Amino acid sequence: MRGLTAGMVMILAMAPALLGQSGASAQADQPTVTIVYPSDGQTVTDNAVAVVPQFKNWTTRCDLAGTRNVPGTGHYHLEIDGALVNMFCSAAVVSFQNLKPGTHTISVIPAKNDHSEVEAAKAQVKVNYQPAHALPPVGGISGAKPTVSILWPKNGATVSGSTFPLVMDVRNYRLSCDLMGHPKLANTGHWHVDVDKSEVASMMSMKGKQMTQPQMMMAMMEAMATMLNMGCNSVFDVPLAGISKGKHTFYAVLVDNLHEPIEPAVTSAVSVTVK
Repeated sequence: MRGLTAGMVMILAMAPALLGQSGASAQADQPTVTIVYPSDGQTVTDNAVAVVPQFKNWTTRCDLAGTRNVPGTGHYHLEIDGALVNMFCSAAVVSFQNLKPGTHTISVIPAKNDHSEVEAAKAQVKVNYQPAHALPPVGGISGAKPTVSILWPKNGATVSGSTFPLVMDVRNYRLSCDLMGHPKLANTGHWHVDVDKSEVASMMSMKGKQMTQPQMMMAMMEAMATMLNMGCNSVFDVPLAGISKGKHTFYAVLVDNLHEPIEPAVTSAVSVTVK
């Protein structure tokens, strides 16, 4: 993320010690979460804020996201004002780009490998965003139809090791992780990578349905059960820790700021053998 202040860098450097049991072996008990930073009611004058959660009874393994569930293990979802920002396994930074000054709610929710959330363990704080120097607003963009292509690996390739690089070429679409969980903008968003089942059909079936925001979030997590990661770079190192040997198909899906596939759907797929 651009524009990290010295204070945020220091907080992020301290985060591994603050995270507590998030990297330890989880117990059978239900997880609990405490947001160590920021504090509830804190005034934020920067245009981003570091978020440091502390977990008990929860082992964070982002390399297992999108694969079968393992008791006491997963990652966490970070929300701003009830909208999903991203999944994390360590400290995070949330941008206030395109958000208005005033009170905003930051939530941390433990999530299993299939992204189903442990709602009972949800922790949240409210911060008062009063920027000393507000960022200029970002608008949507127009242009040709967006496309995404998987350049590597090629169909039929064999991959092995702990990870392999999935190289993507995205065109006519602005990738912005600073805007994740923020209001939608034309031709702006990020990508999701799924394994063996694309989320597109399930997500598209939600269109037009009357749902509350919590219902929408739950349906979204169900649709994203096979999502390995979401991001904005051209290369994603696909972790193989939770993926069995044999043939698998990986999908790259372009989504908007609120994680919904753009319409018409823009995807690319590659089938490989994991050795």
